[in-house]
This record gives sequence, structure tokens and C-alpha cells, in this order.
Amino acid sequence: MLRQEWASEPDLVERIIVLDAFNAAAQRLVDAVESGFDAGEVLAEIPLRDVGSPRIHDPARFLASQIDVAVERIRTGEAAADAASRQAAFEREQLRDQAADLVREMWPTHPELAERVIHGIAFGAVVRTLDTYADLGLDVRDLLGSLNLAKLERIAHDPSRLATYSLRRVGERHLDNLHQAQQRAAEHAEATEHLANAAAVVRHAWAAEPEAAERIIEGPAFRYLAERMERAADHGFDVEAVLSEMDPIALQSAPSPSGAAAFAFNRKLTEAAPTRTVEARPDTEPAPQAEIEPETIEPDQPAVQPQPAPPAPDVGIGRSVDVPHWSERELGHMQTAQLRAQTQIERKREQELAAGRNEAMRRAEEIRADVVNQCGPDVTVVEYRLERARRIQESLNTIERFEVNWNAARDRAVDAARQRGLAEHDLAELGRWSPRRAELTRQIQELRAAEAVAQTQAEALAAQTAMLAENLGDRETRRQLQSDVRATEEDYPNAREAAQRRDREAAEAAQRRADRATEQHIKQLRRTTAIEAEQQLRDRMPAAQLELEERERAEQLTPAHPARESVAVHSVEVAGPEAAMEPTPHLQVNPPPAPETPEL
Repeated sequence: MLRQEWASEPDLVERIIVLDAFNAAAQRLVDAVESGFDAGEVLAEIPLRDVGSPRIHDPARFLASQIDVAVERIRTGEAAADAASRQAAFEREQLRDQAADLVREMWPTHPELAERVIHGIAFGAVVRTLDTYADLGLDVRDLLGSLNLAKLERIAHDPSRLATYSLRRVGERHLDNLHQAQQRAAEHAEATEHLANAAAVVRHAWAAEPEAAERIIEGPAFRYLAERMERAADHGFDVEAVLSEMDPIALQSAPSPSGAAAFAFNRKLTEAAPTRTVEARPDTEPAPQAEIEPETIEPDQPAVQPQPAPPAPDVGIGRSVDVPHWSERELGHMQTAQLRAQTQIERKREQELAAGRNEAMRRAEEIRADVVNQCGPDVTVVEYRLERARRIQESLNTIERFEVNWNAARDRAVDAARQRGLAEHDLAELGRWSPRRAELTRQIQELRAAEAVAQTQAEALAAQTAMLAENLGDRETRRQLQSDVRATEEDYPNAREAAQRRDREAAEAAQRRADRATEQHIKQLRRTTAIEAEQQLRDRMPAAQLELEERERAEQLTPAHPARESVAVHSVEVAGPEAAMEPTPHLQVNPPPAPETPEL
């Protein structure tokens, strides 16, 4: 069994087998097996390096004692705990190597920074952070690629701590984005399912007119119809029965079939709601208000208290929609083509401002977090100066310690040489057969060895001192450095307070920029919402009403007397201002070119 389990140490096994204590080791192994322990597991717990150590004179007897120790470790669970600890240490080391390779791969243009982070004190925290976010589903390459390497390079002593903090911030931001994307995907899937269910109901209700049903389903406003159908079903309406009362042929002829269908469905609910209320309460007075109030189909309209409206016929070709006159609407003066072009411009502008607002908010949050964690730009500079001053102070202290040790080594060498000289003098004075000659000879040899050791130590200390002094300068320069370090240490509290104040001011300025960007985006969003509302309103209009508005706008924008009127003043012909068209509200019409002044 020993030859099988310890196949890597055949010589050691043969040495143990021939020893007298091997029988005791074998008997203890048999006892362990009879007690229910596995012999291979017991032998695996015995350290071969200790058994084969040259300090062990009887490895068989040592093996017998180690068998008892191994059995006790297995019985108490200590062996399993040590094995788990070794496996965990191996996995940590493997993760550390993988993280180091990944850092070098992702920062090819900053190799020195990568090595400083890898050999930093907090690199273990970097490894654990990367492992945690990898388990949460994030791409660690994106995390490392998102770090501000220029900021890390400004950390002179140990950038691994800032790298850990930055990784956590970037990871939390990526996690938020991931959760938001998952939420949007879930909402989109739910909305798609609702649309599919509504489309199935519409197809079943209008099975006789499949083309009209498909055209309405594919329209941009079908989602409003689906929402209205879902609300009606929640309030107990028979949605399919309401749809069957509508005319899909007339609806598909409208400019926006899906919008017209949503509007007509809303009107049908308005007509049906009082009837359902009276039928539900036959012995009481009619209900003063329907269960479901009519709603508009614009998603961005603010919630208002609905007013009862008389039943109106279904929307069809040539029928007018109850909307304000175009001259009373804010953007009603714009031609339809101009309105569509302006809508695209306003949307693009809103997207640009939204991107600028997000960037300004991200930058403001980054600066604010740096200020909160006391690692803003100015504070970082102050900390770097203090760290540099402390490293210089440490080098100065090292030089001073080396000089003290060098003087001590030199004194030991001089004292050993003096004592050796005295011993040699005494040896020369003794007779040839004196019993003290052997003692003096041994003392001289010991003193010569001590002198050599002291000389070697002094030379090594002198070399180290010269190396440090080469970087720090001569004694006068080192005294000036000592004074500068002392001044930096004394000024550190005030300098740090001033740096924190500057960082706070920078954070406040960044927040003000973000607020201004947000305000601009809100204003632009309102403009975009207004123009989109006008566009949606025109999309819902019947063709006849839309054509009528276009003619009215064209007539209003055309001057009644295009020919320029003129009056004579003292035989001078001057163009009269009455010839120009009176301005229309909400319109900007370019005035006619100024007439040339005739010569007198």
C-alpha cells in the first residue's frame, strides 16, 4: 500500500519498510481501517516532506505517530477543512492570474499602470469585484474598458485601491442599465402580448372584412385601441360586440384607420355606458354618469375631469371631428408638409439635448461621488504631494539608519581588529609549549572572522547609502528636502481643506451645468410634445376636414391685393404699408421686398 500511495517516493518507502518500527506503523494503519477510516485517505494526510526530512532519524516511527495524527484530523473534520481551504486558495490564485492577464490585455497602451495595479495591495479586491460582477452577468472586459486610466495614472503610490472603487462604481452603473434594459424588454413583451390579444379579438370580430381589419391592426394608433379594449373588458363590456357594431370599411378609408377606429370605439362605449347602468339598476333613477368616460387617444395629454358629451355618430368620410379651429390652435397655422418636417427637426433636437443632459448628469454624478469619497482632482493632487513627501521622508530615514548601522559595523570591525592584535601579541609572548596557545589561537580566529563579517556589513551599508544618496543628493540637499517635507506635513490640513473646497465648487458647477441641460431638454420636450400633438390631431382628422383646413390656411396666407398700392406725396410715389398683408396670429410671413425710392 505504501508503494502504491507514495509512488513518487520509492526510496523513502523502501527505507521505511526495512526499519524495525514499520510493524508498529502497519498495526496503527490496520487499526484505523478497522475503525472505518480509509487507508488511502489517512496516508494522503501524512506530509511526505516531513517524513523524508533529514532531521528525522527514524521515519518509520515518525510515520506511526503521524498515522494517529492523520486519523484524529479526519475524525474531527480538520482535514476536510484544510482541503477546502487549499482548494479555495488555489481557485483564488487561479482567479488572480486570470484577472492579471485580463488587465494586461485590456490596457495594452498602459503596461506600467497594469503592472502597478496587479502588484498593488488591493488587487485582491479588484479580483473579487470582477468575479462578483461576472457572476451577475456583466462583461468584465467592458468594466475594465470603462475605467479612467488617466486618473489611475495620477495615483503615485498604489492605484489598485482607486481601481477597485472605480470598478464598483462602473459595475453598479452597468447593473442599473442591465436592469433597466430587462425591465424595458419585459414591458415590451407584455405590450406585444396585449397587442396580439387585441389583434386576435379584432380579426375575430371583423372576420368578414379581413383586409380592413389588417389595415387597422397595422396602423400606428392601434395600441391606443388595444388599451381602450383592455379597459373596457375590465369594466365588463363585451368588446367583440362593440367592435361588431362598427363599420371597418368606413374606418379604413380615413387618413389614419387605426386612430379613427380608436375614436369610434370610444364613442361606442360612451353610447353603451348609460344603457348598461340603467339595466343594472331598473328600479332606481337613471345613473347621472356613465361607468366609463370618453377619453382622447393622445398618450401625452394630462389627466382632466371628463365632461358628459352627447352621443355622436361614428367617424366616417366627410364627417368632422370635434376639434378647435386651426386658427385657435397654437400650431394650426403651419402647413401639413411644414409641420411634418418641423416634427422631425424637433425630435432630432430633443434627442440631442437628451444625450447632452445624460452626459452632463453622468459627469456631475461622477464628480459628486469623487467629492463624497474625498478623491476629487484637487484632493488627489494634495494626497499625491503628501505621499511623495512621506516617501522622501522614508528614504531620508533609511539613509540615516544605514549611516548609524554603518558606524556600528565599523566600530565592531575596529574593536575586533584591536582585540585580535592584543591576542596575537599575547600569543607571541607565550612559550612554544604553553597550554594557552590553543585557546589564544581559537580566539584569534574568531576575532578575525568577526572582523571580516563587520567589514562586509559596513561595505554593504555604504553601497546602499550611496545608492539612496544618488537620488536624494548630498547632505545639504537632504537637509533642504527634510525642511520641505516638514513644511508639506504642516500645511497638509489647510491644503486639503482648500482642495476639498475647490472640488466642491467644481461639483456644484457641474451640477449647475446638468441642471441647465435638464431645463433645456424639458423645454425642448414640451415643444416636441406640442408639435407631435398637432401632428396626431391632423392624422385623426377625416380627409374632408383636413382638406378644408388646408384651403383655409392657403387663402389666409395669400394677400388679397398682390399689386402694390402707391400714393403720391408732393409728386413723389411712395409704397403704402397698406399693401402688405395683415399678420395672422401664430404665423411668420416674410414681408415683401422694400420698394426702391424713386428719384425726385
